[in-house]
Amino acid sequence: MLPRTILRSELVRHIEGLGLLVEELREWARRQEQELAQRAMALARSEGILAERQRELEAALREMQEQRLELAGLAQQLQAERAALEARREILRQQEEALAARAALLAEREELLRERESRAGSAGGRRPADGGAPRMRVVDTPVPPPRGAESSPGDGTAGPQPDTRAQAGGEDAVPAGPTPEAVLARVIGPLGDIQVVEAKVRWGEGAAETS
Repeated sequence: MLPRTILRSELVRHIEGLGLLVEELREWARRQEQELAQRAMALARSEGILAERQRELEAALREMQEQRLELAGLAQQLQAERAALEARREILRQQEEALAARAALLAEREELLRERESRAGSAGGRRPADGGAPRMRVVDTPVPPPRGAESSPGDGTAGPQPDTRAQAGGEDAVPAGPTPEAVLARVIGPLGDIQVVEAKVRWGEGAAETS
């Protein structure tokens, strides 16, 4: 009988130990389940954060693409403006060359006028009554050139013009006063253009009178 009692007591002890072990396993399982739930919640939060970050990155990518298109359009506009500026620069350069050529031509005409004036003075031209210097040989006038005067292609001068007052009425009239003298007249047009023609000047007591 004694061995049965001992076996029974051992079985009861083992059963109680197994019950404690089962309770510990159940507690461990509950703790694991709670940890897994917490990890799942953390993963869900991380997934939401990652999804939001992905949306932000996609929006940033679209914005960068739009900015790239805007920059490409701006680059094309700048290239067009640069081409326009280059064309304008070329036009200004051509205008500058034309002005320089015109200035050189005017300087050449001035030199020609001075040479002709010098030759006319050395040839004993008409001189004023109050001194030894020759009278004016170049007349500046703001009126248009005499009708029918055309510039020759050589030196910019025109041929002699007849005395229009001497032809009034279709008859040869005798001009009053001093005899007209042929001089070079520098005609200044309304736009500032200069034309050199030959005209006749009557030297009187006052200002010279051209015809």
